[in-house]
Amino acid sequence: MENITVLSLRKKKYPINLSVKAMKLICQRHGSVDEFINKLGELPQAEQLDELVWVFSVLMEQGAQLAHLESGAEIAIPTVDELEVLIDAPFIGNLWAALTSAISAGMAREIELEVAEEKNGIATPV
Repeated sequence: MENITVLSLRKKKYPINLSVKAMKLICQRHGSVDEFINKLGELPQAEQLDELVWVFSVLMEQGAQLAHLESGAEIAIPTVDELEVLIDAPFIGNLWAALTSAISAGMAREIELEVAEEKNGIATPV
């Protein structure tokens, strides 16, 4: 799976994917992915935690859906309430790193260039 980041949480691994759907949900809630990142640091701590858990539930769901579409894998994703129990304070720094990695991977672009063939002839001005 290209453009996937793996989040290790309590000895389990979950693919996280910044898909178009995930970006749309973030934009609906925050205006844009950039605004989400910028706002996150300015929110009171309890709201920051709520937003981190929410965004990871979205990214994990999108990762599980992509894994299912690509390989038929069935990955059980914790609910928001379960994530709040599974994530402890020391792990929050790992979430920031995983979020940055997921955003970078989701925004990665592959550009394929096609080289034009040379023509036999001299261009004439019009």
